[in-house]
Parts: sequence; structure tokens; C-alpha cells
Amino acid sequence: MGIEGVVDFVTNTHVDGWVYRDDDPSEHLVVTVHLSGRIIGVKAANQQRDDLRDEGIGEGDHAYFIGLDEPIDESQFGKIVVFATSQNGERTRLPLPIGEAADPEPIEHTAETEDSLPRQHLEKVLKFGISYAEDAELLPPVGLPADFIDESVLADSSLWIRQTTEELRASILRDTYPIPHPQNREGYADGFDLTYWLSGYGDFRLIQGLAEEFGVTSGRYFDFGGSTGRVFRNFAIQTDAWDVWTCDFKISSVEFNLKYFPSSIRTFLNTALPSLPIPDSYFDLISACSVFTHIDEGETSWLLELRRTLKVGGIACISIHSKETWERKEGELQDYVAEFRPDIADEPVLPEGKTVVTFRHDDPYRCQTFHSDEYISRNWGRFFEICEIRPLVLGIQAMVVCRRVD
Repeated sequence: MGIEGVVDFVTNTHVDGWVYRDDDPSEHLVVTVHLSGRIIGVKAANQQRDDLRDEGIGEGDHAYFIGLDEPIDESQFGKIVVFATSQNGERTRLPLPIGEAADPEPIEHTAETEDSLPRQHLEKVLKFGISYAEDAELLPPVGLPADFIDESVLADSSLWIRQTTEELRASILRDTYPIPHPQNREGYADGFDLTYWLSGYGDFRLIQGLAEEFGVTSGRYFDFGGSTGRVFRNFAIQTDAWDVWTCDFKISSVEFNLKYFPSSIRTFLNTALPSLPIPDSYFDLISACSVFTHIDEGETSWLLELRRTLKVGGIACISIHSKETWERKEGELQDYVAEFRPDIADEPVLPEGKTVVTFRHDDPYRCQTFHSDEYISRNWGRFFEICEIRPLVLGIQAMVVCRRVD
């Protein structure tokens, strides 16, 4: 009993076959194609095939067809390795068609190759022009959360986090994973490492609390654009209620997560293109903090991709720059608007609709985006039930609480 499946065909451009769990036919496994230790294709095994249904392999919806990220020639067919991974982390190597595996034993996908995987993805970026964010050097962490405990900071933070200093201290001590260097955390709280940790902990409590208000208390959680774990680390460490997933399109961020966080936190590299290697209706809760504040053209496509992966009844908490953000903008945000949108920089009220301040054209992380409440209701409301727009709960950002209803 367990994972069963095969690779039916290996070609220059794709790999296809089927795989399922005979002890849980409702699960759709994730299939990854490896060539000499590099992932060159990934997809969920969730496609329908009548022959599988006729053979009693679940409902027949366990086939996969994976287009390869790079073309291969026939001499490489025997070096292909295909793995299927279940939700509990169990991984099985799928047999290749007879005659394909005649070459010497392929390189296994080990922890070492997992750690180096993002850099190998970078090679594909350069070759194929896939959109990733401008990268940063992976620097050593600054220390553990407990190294930065400061009673005065805890006392100040207890007011907005709504916990006693004793509760905050206990939560900090529970987290034994390192804090990233400021260069590897998008510059959050540079020089204030405890403040960085507390900001993520506070956002975790906010997101979990909002989800509970709308009936979602446990399950699979996905931190979309989770960077180096400011928020998602707390979903994994402070509670047993969540199976934690995250992705980011900054290569060094994924490198940090693979190197310093446990394998129970599922982390992967995505691109700026709106596609996720995740099955339909998979997550109970999704968050996206400071992500849609930087998305322009791909906004609708990414909303639809998050909707696809969210279960019916599931909640997505997405932060935005709202009308209140516009009224209180200062510092770097104000500078961006003044320099790149001088036509509206002095407007006291956010214009209706979506306002985009583009400050560069050579990177997907290229703009500051503001959304009016009317725009969220009219446009995002086409795909989700907009349960609430709660202003100024993530610093100067608002949180939009979205629910998938069908």
C-alpha cells in the first residue's frame, strides 16, 4: 500500500505518466523531473485519463504531462529521474519505460542538490529569460531570536500584539531558527532584529485571527511570496494547526529557506509568471504580505491562480496599499510617488481604481501599487467574496480578507 505509478513516455520536450496513492486515491501527488540533480519540470498528477479510471486507479484523475524547462536529447533520457511526492512528504522514484534507464545510475536528488537548486534555476533564467526578482547575495544569519530579547521592546510591542511580555518572551524562545541578514529580508527593520521578528509574529497572529473569524482554524497554509520567513516561520513554530508552504521568486530567499528551515516547511522557487506547481483546491489559508503592493499587469492572473489553489470556503489574506496608506505615505514610499508620479503626488485622496507608481523596468519587483476600496470590491470581488478590508493593520498597509465561495 502506498504510492504507485510509472513514467509512460520520455521525449525531448516532455515526460508523462501516472501516479497515485492507493491508500488515499483522493490525493494528487506532485511530480518532479530531475536531470543530473536539477529539477527541469514539476506538476501535480491531476489530469483525467479514461484508461486509468477503467483500471480502477482512483477516479482516473491521476495522470501528468510535464513540459520540460529545457529540451533534452536522446542521450540524456537515461539520466532522467522522476519523483512523486505526497502531502506527508513521502517520496517515491517512478520507474522509466523499459530501455530508457540503460545508462549509469542517475544522480539522486539529495539534500545537497536541494540546497543548490535555486542557483541552478538561475542558470535557466539567463538562458531562457524566465522572470525572477533581482537577487541578493546569501549572507550569514544575524543570530537566533533569543539573542535579541530586549525587555523595553517587548513592553512596547505587547500593546499592539496584545500579549504580555511573558507570552512574547515564551514565543521568542520557542523559535530556534536563525534571523536572516537584513539584505536577505527585503531590508525589513535593518539594525532592529527583534523588531523584525516581532513584526512577523504580529502578522502571524493577525492572519490566523482573521482566518478564525471566518471559520478557518487549521489545514494547509501558503505564504505566497514569503521571502525568508518573517511570517511563515511562526505558522510552523508557534502552533501545530498548519501544514506550512511558501514560495518566492528571489533565488537567495529560497536558498535561505532550504538551508535554515526544517523540511516540514515546503518551500519552492516560483517566477513572476502567474503559475504555481500546486494542485487545485489545495490550501485552507493563503496570505500574501507586501506582494500585491508590487504587482501591476499580472494582478488578475495571480488572483486567479491563488483562487485555483484555495479550497472552497478557504480564506486568502492579501495586503494592499489602501486609501489610508495614501493619506499616511511618507519616507521612501512618498519619495517614489513624488519622483515617478508627480502628476498626482500632491493629491490628498487616493484616486479611484488602481494607481501604479513604476520605478524600474528591469525587474518584476518594479512598482508600488495602490488600490481603492471600490476597485477591490468591483474587480477582486469577481473572483472572491470580499469579507473585509481592514485598514492600517500591517503598518501602513491594509489587509483584504477574501473567501472562495465556488
